[in-house]
Amino acid sequence: MTEPVGHSRRFLLLWVAQTVSLVGSHLTAFGLGVWVYQSTQSTMMYSLVALANLAPRVLFAPLMGGFVDRRDLRSVLIAGHVGAGVCSVAIALLFFTGRLEVAAIIGLLTLAAVFNAIHLPAFSKATALLVPPEGLGKANGLTQLGVALGYLVAPLMAGMLMPHIGVLGILLIDLTTFVFAVAVLGGLRLIPFDTSVGTQGHASDPLLFLRDAAEGWRYIRARRGLLVLLLLITAMSFNLGMIQLLITPLMLSFASVPVLSLVLFTGGMGMVVGSVAMMSWGGPRRRAQGVLGFLLLQGVFLLVGSLRPLAPLVAAGAFGVLLTVPLITACDQSIWQRLIPTEIHGRVMAVHSAVSGASVPVAYLLAGPLADRVFEPWMMPGGLLAGSVGPLIGVGQGRGIGLIFAVLGFATFLFVALAALSSSLRRVEDAPAVPVASAPPAEDNPPALAKAAGSERS
Repeated sequence: MTEPVGHSRRFLLLWVAQTVSLVGSHLTAFGLGVWVYQSTQSTMMYSLVALANLAPRVLFAPLMGGFVDRRDLRSVLIAGHVGAGVCSVAIALLFFTGRLEVAAIIGLLTLAAVFNAIHLPAFSKATALLVPPEGLGKANGLTQLGVALGYLVAPLMAGMLMPHIGVLGILLIDLTTFVFAVAVLGGLRLIPFDTSVGTQGHASDPLLFLRDAAEGWRYIRARRGLLVLLLLITAMSFNLGMIQLLITPLMLSFASVPVLSLVLFTGGMGMVVGSVAMMSWGGPRRRAQGVLGFLLLQGVFLLVGSLRPLAPLVAAGAFGVLLTVPLITACDQSIWQRLIPTEIHGRVMAVHSAVSGASVPVAYLLAGPLADRVFEPWMMPGGLLAGSVGPLIGVGQGRGIGLIFAVLGFATFLFVALAALSSSLRRVEDAPAVPVASAPPAEDNPPALAKAAGSERS
């Protein structure tokens, strides 16, 4: 019997703080989105709120890497939480005084998302420093469980609590999660900051952030295996963006809102199951093969969800697709955390986050026009593909979206096949592991940790 996760006690405390804060942030974003839609009855305004919560993380992520590398990790994480918390306080005050408007929500959510952009490269670097290389798969599985809980728990909590406590109550819960995270981080001793590492450049240099982003990109571009891996993750992110936007109109084309909710919950449970599986198993010994294999499986489930307008089929497809996401992400993260030098970890992972995340807003922008103006007309009775593809997946409303999912599935097969031919990707893990600049003290790595790390097998 092995330990459930190979990580230190400090990593567990850090994960708890980050996960609680993540749930609070998702709770606020969801609650404010619902409030804006109910107040304006505008889908466009609702979309702008969602974009304000997402786009800054993509745009500013590559600029945050050097900031993470040049400063104490605990201070960086606390700064991110405090900055986002101040934005929530401002929203709460505006709401309490009756001055809250959509423009203010979009502006403050955008600013909060900039502060939240710090967390991904900082948390990734903290994981690489606190967790032995053999335990990274399980630790990243736990991280993905936190992400899954954020996406699954927040909408359920908002749906149950908003009728009773309103937007102000949701904001107060969010503030409580920020205070909790800061309190935990304040008492948590992370890896000491080594002032001799990663301090090139001066904060007064106006181009320093751009130079940091360029340095992170040069590191990736010079290693073809990592570049191919990044392109695969970017393609997966694009697929997920398409699915996230189109699954609701797909389901509502033949089912009710309660059925839609059940399908979405089933998909969320797939992500939880995948996270728990990775947390318990640790993933295959060859992580790159794991990325390829699970991506192939994801393509299969995309096809399953496209076959017919039947809720059980769509639910099975959603469950399977989201089941593979934490498995793929944890394998991918483990490779990068093992190979990136500590002194530039923040810069490289910030670029990784920006490139892979940039495909999501692109998917958001393309999904609607592709569905409404191209694929849906093609699959209506008498449409361009109704006679050829129609017998396979059906004809009528929603079948164009089904065809989009099928195309994404076949495109995933193609990407996996091309990537599998890359010798650089196959050998990407053969490089020696990067030594950790500052190893955790022995007392924070109990025997159980060594046992858990050593027990990880393919």
